[in-house]
Amino acid sequence: MFHILDIDNTLFFTNDLNNKAYIFALSLLGLKALAPCKRITRMVVASWYPFLTNAEMTDIVQMKQTYVSENLHLISINEELYQLLQEVNANMVGLWTAADPSRIEKILDYNNITDYKHIRFSDKSQDDICLGIQEFCQIFNCEKDELCFYEDDRNVITYLQLQGVKVKEVVT
Repeated sequence: MFHILDIDNTLFFTNDLNNKAYIFALSLLGLKALAPCKRITRMVVASWYPFLTNAEMTDIVQMKQTYVSENLHLISINEELYQLLQEVNANMVGLWTAADPSRIEKILDYNNITDYKHIRFSDKSQDDICLGIQEFCQIFNCEKDELCFYEDDRNVITYLQLQGVKVKEVVT
């Protein structure tokens, strides 16, 4: 079995740091979070503050990324999946994420998870999920029923299951 681990909120629990980072960035502009939210995203901020310009949104995201980079110690690792990484050969594991590549690199480096060559950056749309499955099958020279995805996003889980791959839901 080949294991494909989502990074954000699956291998690493990042919601708290992500939200703190957005709240910090918003506060620098005199703004605040307007409603409780499991995970603040660029789209959430845009819905709260539709008047923000593209430049202001870019600044907010940049400030958020800087805050995250400076506070990686606030991220916790999923111990069960970390144990899996210790037990399974790195050549049997792929990582995937919709997150910013430089942020993911910093998180992986900070946690000394550096042996993994198969990292796929995905927007996790239905088309890209299908493409990701095909790419992982090519990388591992396997059939899709030999892939097991670890994921926290219910929509992504449902679509992966419709594609006939095994999925283990990670509850955050």
